Amino acid sequence: MLTIFGLRRGAIAIPLVAMVSLTTACSFIENKAIAEATVVTFNKQYNAGKFAEIFDAAEPRFQETTSPEELTAILTAAQERLGSVREIRQTSWRVEVTPEGSLVKLAYNVKFAKASGTQEFDYLIVDGEAKLLRFNIQSEALKN
Repeated sequence: MLTIFGLRRGAIAIPLVAMVSLTTACSFIENKAIAEATVVTFNKQYNAGKFAEIFDAAEPRFQETTSPEELTAILTAAQERLGSVREIRQTSWRVEVTPEGSLVKLAYNVKFAKASGTQEFDYLIVDGEAKLLRFNIQSEALKN
């Protein structure tokens, strides 16, 4: 039997796996919390009409596929039909590890001033910073 520093090899495997699992779980929770805080910031900026700040803080791939003018038009139309965000309640979340960083997907039920709906966000977390990759706002009030 192979021993390392006087311990059998199998004796250190379980603690090592447990330590890696605990570290991964902590980073998942930390990255989820970072993304959740960024959703709060997004909604404050949305309510204040600070769409350029949302664009400037987004991940470069988001900026390459959506111009500042397009984002402003989309969010202005949402504000006109839905009003400001009043309350959000998280309905689901998922964290995936990618070569670029952690991808955090969050979904919310939202009460806007004029209607209710949902929001979905995808954030890439790199070095403790969340960058918006994708968002989606859905509401019956947007269908007309």
